[in-house]
Amino acid sequence: MPMTLNKFSKNFRLYEILPPELYGRYFSAGLIEIGLYSTGEKPFRIAEKRICSRLIREYSKIAETAEAVRKLAGKPCLCNNWHREKRFLSLFAGRLNEDFSELMFLRKLRRMTMLYGKERFCFRGLRPFACAVGAAASGHKFPSTGTIDLSFNGSEAEYEEVRRKLFETGKFIVEVGNTGWIHASQPDKGEKPYLFTPDNKVYRSWEEYKKNV
Repeated sequence: MPMTLNKFSKNFRLYEILPPELYGRYFSAGLIEIGLYSTGEKPFRIAEKRICSRLIREYSKIAETAEAVRKLAGKPCLCNNWHREKRFLSLFAGRLNEDFSELMFLRKLRRMTMLYGKERFCFRGLRPFACAVGAAASGHKFPSTGTIDLSFNGSEAEYEEVRRKLFETGKFIVEVGNTGWIHASQPDKGEKPYLFTPDNKVYRSWEEYKKNV
């Protein structure tokens, strides 16, 4: 399959968007070429060398949402961070060194996610259909919705301003009434963007939402 040297997107890597097991499956199938390097402070970091262009197209909506939030925040944003955990990275190093088979690698990766997934963000981008985190039919399980959760180093007032600006682009569905992260997705064709709360109240304008806060 065609491979590209380009990054997944301007400010995000594919491993930030995908859960570890799915990323591992793509890696094992040769759709992602990676290397591991040392920063001096940390023993490993993943370096994405090549990504199958089909994967970039498949998850392009998620990248669009992530980049829109990043631009409005004006600072680095965090999605998944499992790739910073040594226990996960050691499995990729072992597979690169052919210390164990592909099947064993995927089994170990699945078990590692079950054991340590709550300590590290694993499901803030795409989620497997079997994932127990969130709603059964969450937009996170459908790449075409561009659903993602992101956080950044900022005050709640900054978060609220990003939510407002993101919604007012007319391109995104944005969750309000939460704290410490941005949850956003893209509407279906012909659907108008809206705001919604964790208890499923829907607002069609920012003014309507603020009147009811």
